[in-house]
Amino acid sequence: MLRTLSLFFLFALVPVQAAIYFAHNVSEDSGFINTKKYWNGDSDLCWAATASNMLQWWQNNSSGIPAFVPNGQNESGRTEIYDVFCNNWANTGKGIEIGLRWYLGGKPLNPNNYLYDFKETITEPQNTGRYWEGYITSLGLSSSTWEGDCPFISSKYFTQSDFPLQFGTDLVSFFQNGGVVGLSIAPASGPGHAITCWGIEVDDTTGMAKSLYVTDSDNGQGLEKRDVYYHETDGTLHLGSENGPRINAYDALMLPFYNVPEPSTRQFSPPWRRELPFAAAGADALKASRKHSLLSSFRFFRRRIGIRGE
Repeated sequence: MLRTLSLFFLFALVPVQAAIYFAHNVSEDSGFINTKKYWNGDSDLCWAATASNMLQWWQNNSSGIPAFVPNGQNESGRTEIYDVFCNNWANTGKGIEIGLRWYLGGKPLNPNNYLYDFKETITEPQNTGRYWEGYITSLGLSSSTWEGDCPFISSKYFTQSDFPLQFGTDLVSFFQNGGVVGLSIAPASGPGHAITCWGIEVDDTTGMAKSLYVTDSDNGQGLEKRDVYYHETDGTLHLGSENGPRINAYDALMLPFYNVPEPSTRQFSPPWRRELPFAAAGADALKASRKHSLLSSFRFFRRRIGIRGE
């Protein structure tokens, strides 16, 4: 009897086992992108900073980037992609997915969509963004970026019943299959916010998220580890503390990396005039990713979130 009780207390003291997963080529020390706001006419562009982080990471892991595509960092350490957002979009809250779709494929040519989205100096918004439209089309995917589901972006909102329990396993799947994640979070009061998620620590037994590795455009920090708290009473996830901001949604970019053997002898024009060359490696990767059960359907409930930076 004593031996049985001793074993019980021994196992009770064993800590819960956890596993950590990062996006491709990301670690606690390297591989992530950490764009900060200028705080000069971009106070509400956290969604754009998050999207630019995800897009630059995708381009960093691709090869043969065409010359006309914004790429790399400027002298301030911010991405050239973020500068493109700042130069085109008005300082208003949007969703991460909108930024990803605009940059990769553009928006449909409906003038009503551009009334308040872009800066007044942008006279032809239909000719902005769309830097990878040709590549996306070459994969057999639609480049329409406003109406309907997007086959290379997987999104889920916290009102979906399985969101808190599946959140951890979803993110692990994205990271294991070449994806990166943007998060929409909402404090108890004040505007919503967007941050980039580069890694996750999960409970090995339950698959529930224990902590996230994130970068935040609003602060001066590098990669931060923030704990995740589950509120069973209302089925919500909170970040950083019990009363921290609620995790409202995720947007995962699951586009196969673009690979062209270097040096490339092809000449490229802006994407709205000429398509990018087809990349067979990307097509193969897409076929492989479609086999994963968690990613077999992209018909998640869509809800646009007006995200603003604090």
